[in-house]
Amino acid sequence: MRSGSEFALIRGLREQLTSLISGQQELLATCEGIADLSARAPELRKRQTSLRDALVLAVLPAIPAPRTRLFDLAMPPAPPTDDLRLRTEALMTEALARLEAGTKDDAVARQREAVKSLRELDAVIARWSSELAQKALGVSALVSDATKRASVLEQLETRQIGLLEQTEEAALKKKNPEALTGDQQSLATEIEEFRKELSAGASGPAKEALPLLGRVEAVAKAMKLATTALQEKRAEDALEPQEAAAAALTEARALADGQLLQLNLLQQLIAFEQAVGKASEGMADIVGGQSDLIAATKVADEKALKALLPSQKNLLNCLTDIAPSLDLVAERLDVGTPLVFAGSDVEDALPAMEDGDAQDAAKIQEIAVGSLAKVQGLVAEIAVQTGYVAEIVEFLHEAQSDAAVLAFRQRQLRENTDAKDTLAQQQALASETGKYGHTLTQVAGTIDLRNLDEKMKEKLGELELVVDFGAPVGHMKKAAELLQSGQPAADAMKAAETALSANSAQLLVIIQMLNGLPGISVTKADPPELHRLIGVLDIASKHHQLLRQTQGTADKDLPTLAPAQAKLAEAAAKFTTAEPEGPSIHPMLTTAHGQLMPIAGVLSASRKADAGSAQQAADQTLRHFIIEQALILNTAIPPASSSDPVLNESETTDLSESDTVGFVSDFVSGEAPKDKKSEWEILGTRNRASLNQNFARELPLEYRATLKDYYERVAK
Repeated sequence: MRSGSEFALIRGLREQLTSLISGQQELLATCEGIADLSARAPELRKRQTSLRDALVLAVLPAIPAPRTRLFDLAMPPAPPTDDLRLRTEALMTEALARLEAGTKDDAVARQREAVKSLRELDAVIARWSSELAQKALGVSALVSDATKRASVLEQLETRQIGLLEQTEEAALKKKNPEALTGDQQSLATEIEEFRKELSAGASGPAKEALPLLGRVEAVAKAMKLATTALQEKRAEDALEPQEAAAAALTEARALADGQLLQLNLLQQLIAFEQAVGKASEGMADIVGGQSDLIAATKVADEKALKALLPSQKNLLNCLTDIAPSLDLVAERLDVGTPLVFAGSDVEDALPAMEDGDAQDAAKIQEIAVGSLAKVQGLVAEIAVQTGYVAEIVEFLHEAQSDAAVLAFRQRQLRENTDAKDTLAQQQALASETGKYGHTLTQVAGTIDLRNLDEKMKEKLGELELVVDFGAPVGHMKKAAELLQSGQPAADAMKAAETALSANSAQLLVIIQMLNGLPGISVTKADPPELHRLIGVLDIASKHHQLLRQTQGTADKDLPTLAPAQAKLAEAAAKFTTAEPEGPSIHPMLTTAHGQLMPIAGVLSASRKADAGSAQQAADQTLRHFIIEQALILNTAIPPASSSDPVLNESETTDLSESDTVGFVSDFVSGEAPKDKKSEWEILGTRNRASLNQNFARELPLEYRATLKDYYERVAK
């Protein structure tokens, strides 16, 4: 089922479950309030039967395991949705039997259990609904909401500042401000509606909306005071609350703009991850389909061979369909040459099949499947790397939201220090913030933005370049000590808010750099440090996978994982020896190699606990290196140029003989370069593929592999 269709189905199922939970709760309340069930037994049985039948008839598709999170040590299992539904049905049936028998206590107990089970099922469906929404829509709905919020706040801010200027003029000239009262009242009404919209939801406002909601509530409070002052013709008294409202609106708009930027970055990464996943799955299907056709072609007679023609043509169409997805990874991997040869080979098999030459057709297909399998392997590696980076970015995205929420809670305490339990709340907040800072340091390591290039540092403005995720808790503990001794703690609390805001801004920089890492273009002309970073990313992503496989493997089978672990240690070893023109040896890579080396032996000895600890240590070191180097090498996605040509689908998805392969959209032509450069440069992967296309089909089949090998060697 397509993701969009399944999302619509799941959304309908959630509505059904909401109705069922509500109905079962109402029936439970009715039964609890009746002393003798026998008087209304027929009605109660009818309602319980209706609820049970509705659950039995509900369409429940298979729900897969949830997405892995950064700290998941094992692959999450698929949720027991079928068991939950069957259990709920059984509880409802038992409740129905108890209603017929008139045993109130037993009936009510079963109904309570049924409500609990329905809620567990609804939680599973809600989680899958959220993931399906990302698959079907990305996070476009969230981006749309954030865009609308930022736009509304900007308009309200502009109007409030304009009204403030008019009020100042009225106060200066001693004019009657009555004419301004209506405008201020209108703004107050709009901000109240906006506040209600932010607060909407069955369980209250979303966590990430709390900081914004706090500023909006401050705006509403200030506008109310300003409206009252204007109504009472006290223009001068209205100025202070109007200024407070304008300042709070500015802060709210800044929060909304920040959330919008976060969501845009997350949307880009999710879209890239899904496209690469689609390309990887699609290539696996094509390789499998071509392999099946080879087996069928070898044993087919002339009549059966022609019956296989539609399948071979379909494979060619599949290559055309998958080409735009491969465009995303074309700059990272040399998939151009093998895909061009594969496309022409898949097409060249058609004439042989039409002529009834099974032997020649099978030979061509075998050559094609070799090139296709190479592309599949390359894309699969990118898919693993993208998934690994996505887990880090998603964690940091949530951490950024957490920083805003912690700062919001600290501000609430600072503005209400007269509360009786302020000290207890401050101590609890400090404890929570301490855990937050410790976890962030585990994930990101010690970050120093002073290593960024001067151009990037200039863009960051006055942002604190030395990152200290432990700074906020230090200020919070100081505030708690001051409160305990009866001294003012507002300055320490303000310092904690400032430190959390700085952490949030610093996290955004890290997210921007990581966001561009999976799809970054890498050529021979790029610095060796970038090539090293990509190599370490490949090791880290595979090691992260192996860590989870280790936890999910029985102790007796752990030795089977040792060769893969040893291979990773061997790959890491090359980064611990200096080369004449290579980068200097990085101490973190030396540490990581030392951590990786003994793990294969531990796995061979079937010591899962020791292997897991060592793998986690290496995983953390590799992650810290990747984040540090992504910052230093500035791997953020560059802004799109308005001068870049926009290609339509026909220009990017054609696999015909005369045009380039779908994702290889750059053509080799005799036109002069736009920048008028005359010096020689390395021919890009995409242009190489286009060049190879001109010669691939001009040679006999037996020389094609030699030509392909020649071009790959020349390219290096």
